[in-house]
Amino acid sequence: MLGGTLENTTSSDFRIASCARYLAFDLVGSGSELRVDATIGSAASLASELYLPIASTPLFVAPYAGVATTTFDLIGEDVVVARYRQTMPRLGINAGVNLGPQSDLRVGAYVGHRSSSVETGDPGLPELEGQETGVELNWRVDTQDSPVVPAGGVYSQVRLTHTING
Repeated sequence: MLGGTLENTTSSDFRIASCARYLAFDLVGSGSELRVDATIGSAASLASELYLPIASTPLFVAPYAGVATTTFDLIGEDVVVARYRQTMPRLGINAGVNLGPQSDLRVGAYVGHRSSSVETGDPGLPELEGQETGVELNWRVDTQDSPVVPAGGVYSQVRLTHTING
C-alpha cells in the first residue's frame, strides 16, 4: 500500500511525506503477519512488527522495532520562530487479545532512545538526549470498509502511555 500526507503549519510553510506498507502473511506460522512501514519526507520513519497468534486462541504477541523523526514548530504570528527535530529509535513487545475481527486490546513495554535538537531559531528550550523506557495500553477499533480509501466506518485508537525512565 502507498500513501502520502500534506500538512501546513503556517499559511506558507508545508510538510510533505510519502509512505508505504509491506505485508507478508503466514511467514513464520499460520496467522502470522509481518508489517513493514516506511515514510520518506519531512517525518521519515521505518518500523516493523511481527504479529504472532497464540495457537487457536484470540491471544497474540507482537514484537516491534522502529525509528522515527518528527518536527515540532513553535509558531508566532504565522511565522516559524523555532523548530525542534526529534529522533526516536524504539524496540518493544506487545501482548494482546483480539476482541473481535475489528478490535484488539494490547499491553506492552518498550525501550528506546530519544534525542531532541534545535533545528532552526532559538526557542529558549534545551536540547535533550537519553534512554526512554515505558509501558503502554492500547485499544483499537477499525470498522472502516476499506484500508486504502474508506467510504464509511470508524477508526479509533485509545492509548495510555507511562514513561518509566526518560
